[in-house]
Amino acid sequence: MYTNRINPMASLALFITVAFAAGCDGPEVDRVYYSCNGFEDCGSGYTCHFDVVGTSGGVCVPFGHVLVGDVSSETDTTVVPDVVNPSDTTVVTDVVNPSDTAVVPDVVNSTDTTVVTDVVNPSDTTVVTDVVNPSDTTVVPDVVNPSDTTEPPPSGFVRISPGTFTMGSPASELGRSDNEAPVSVTLTRAFLMGESEVTQGQWKALSGGVNPSNFTACGDSCPVEMVSWWSSFGYANALSTSAGLAPCFTLPSSGCTGTWQAGTLGCGDQMPAVAGGNVYGCEGYRLPTEAEWEYAARAGTTTATYGGNLSGTSGCVTLSGGGDFANGTPLADLGWYSCNNSPSGTKTVKGKAPNGWGFYDMLGNVFEWTWDRYDASLPGGTDPQRTATGADRVDRGGYWGFGPRDLRAADRSNSSPGFRDYIFGFRLSRSVP
Repeated sequence: MYTNRINPMASLALFITVAFAAGCDGPEVDRVYYSCNGFEDCGSGYTCHFDVVGTSGGVCVPFGHVLVGDVSSETDTTVVPDVVNPSDTTVVTDVVNPSDTAVVPDVVNSTDTTVVTDVVNPSDTTVVTDVVNPSDTTVVPDVVNPSDTTEPPPSGFVRISPGTFTMGSPASELGRSDNEAPVSVTLTRAFLMGESEVTQGQWKALSGGVNPSNFTACGDSCPVEMVSWWSSFGYANALSTSAGLAPCFTLPSSGCTGTWQAGTLGCGDQMPAVAGGNVYGCEGYRLPTEAEWEYAARAGTTTATYGGNLSGTSGCVTLSGGGDFANGTPLADLGWYSCNNSPSGTKTVKGKAPNGWGFYDMLGNVFEWTWDRYDASLPGGTDPQRTATGADRVDRGGYWGFGPRDLRAADRSNSSPGFRDYIFGFRLSRSVP
């Protein structure tokens, strides 16, 4: 077995493991292998090998040698065996955790029921992708827990388990408002929620290309805005239909103006009829309730933001500890707000650090509509929703032009359901059966 060493002057810095082909043997020596674009770039007795993941060219290696190893980590020289055929020297990439040198089974045979272990977190029941062919999007069944039949969330969504949390803010929280008096909330159903706000590209894909947004120059990966609360239901129903799900909502047959595609739909102070009579129980996509939104935004934290508490309430501030980020971390690392938003306007989604559950832009970028009517007190209890009273609807999360106090998880705003502005967008949820 020969092992190369990195040459700091070489154009390619890459650790690889080189083994003789069958029938060869020899002592261990130090060699340097240079990058190449053809055999003519290599010396006598060498050939240019192009099967190295992550390189634009090849590597000069001696005739009769093959490359074996975890090539997703340039500093990892541990061989990742092909456990289906141990004599097979085909490269197997460890894409679960590139710095993890544990054996990753060969799952190229989708009918093979050999256990595929999640070496990052053995108790994680998330599906494990085909690590032999990273471009293969076929999922490998969750065999960490064979009895787990949970359907993996669709692309772009995160599954949230039921739980109990305190909604609102304590009296001691810097920047809080009087409408945030804390209440205990229990959510009894698991649900899916979009990892980011609905984008302009996603909206256009279902609206026939119509884009109501003001900041169209921001692009398809920026949040759709200029959409009314009512318009979000048209989009949610269209997404449900495209996914083969029963839509959650029946829009009023009268008293409405505008179209959801243009973001202008308005039906006054009515509420849409919900399939089954309960928004937590319908099958299709929908707006999250206010309780679900804050539960997801907190991701198990109790501080003002998922990163920690705030050092101030105006200007550019830092986090003062207690959350998931280090003391002194700029709030700008978590979201777009008045401090870091130049030029003014929306920004590409998923551009800031997500919370611990994988949600992006929960704080800043655009306000997000929720299902609930607004009241000065928070709805508490089990699976709460407020649908009977309150002319306005709740919107959460702050937006790109607000100050730091408005980026807190407990911050609440309210607007008319027919109102449109370039600061309003939304993300969707769906109850898990």
